[in-house]
Amino acid sequence: MDQIKKNGFWILLGLILLGEAGFWFVVVHGRSTEIDERLVEIRDLKRKLVRYKKDGTEVPSKKLVDHKDDVLRTYQAAKESMKDYYVAMDVLFEPDWPTPPSPVEYTATYNDNMNALAANFREKMGGEQDKREYVGFKKETGFSDDKVTLVEKRYKIQKSLSDIMVGTGVTRLNGIKFDDPKKGKKGTLPYSIHSVTLNVDCPAENIPELIAQVLRSPTVPARIGRVRISKIHVLGEAPPAGADEQYETPNVYYRKFGYQDEDQYNSLSDDEILPEPPIKLDLTFHVIDVDQEAIASGDSGE
Repeated sequence: MDQIKKNGFWILLGLILLGEAGFWFVVVHGRSTEIDERLVEIRDLKRKLVRYKKDGTEVPSKKLVDHKDDVLRTYQAAKESMKDYYVAMDVLFEPDWPTPPSPVEYTATYNDNMNALAANFREKMGGEQDKREYVGFKKETGFSDDKVTLVEKRYKIQKSLSDIMVGTGVTRLNGIKFDDPKKGKKGTLPYSIHSVTLNVDCPAENIPELIAQVLRSPTVPARIGRVRISKIHVLGEAPPAGADEQYETPNVYYRKFGYQDEDQYNSLSDDEILPEPPIKLDLTFHVIDVDQEAIASGDSGE
């Protein structure tokens, strides 16, 4: 005890130093470790920021995020507007009957419609220019209950094309081909796609207007798929093999190029500028047929 009293000062000093060491280890060293961890996070963030800058991207700000949200809302509104547009157009594309007629009833109506369509087209195109019965339109036969509505829609497509071809100077309808419709769904819009291929001879300068008219049709909602154009033989060349049906008489051959007959062509001097011969156009487009029944029944979810 006397030794403790004699050395109390040093013992107390030692305890104080030991306490300070403990305090430093627990508090200061602990904080130092936390600071080191924060420094690692900061360096990692710095590396990310440098990478953002190197990639040419920007660190998103609230203003940028708000703008992105506005764009997304505008896009969603546009999608709904487009859906409403196609649904409204499809009403005009659908057959205007409460229920599909029987195949027997429909056959008579369809034949009358196709005969009238071909006769009207032939008359507007110049009468005797094309002696084929349906002037290149696709005539269908052998109807069944599940085919009546499909064929009626194809008739509407051909009727729309007839008006377009007459209005854009088509010189000959070579043929129209239909593929079987394919079902699909885009967002909340269930639909079928009717792929149609139109093959015509048309002056080159009229081709853009013809394509535009297909897109602007008031009754057939379409989008363009494939456009192929090719040169057909010019005056002075023999018609290609297998073209006898296309050129029944010499005068038909010359009328294709804008002349009344062979005599008018022969009356031209060599230095006169001849009109450009027509171009063969192979146009594939897709008609969007909205499934109104699925929408009405509520089966149009994502």
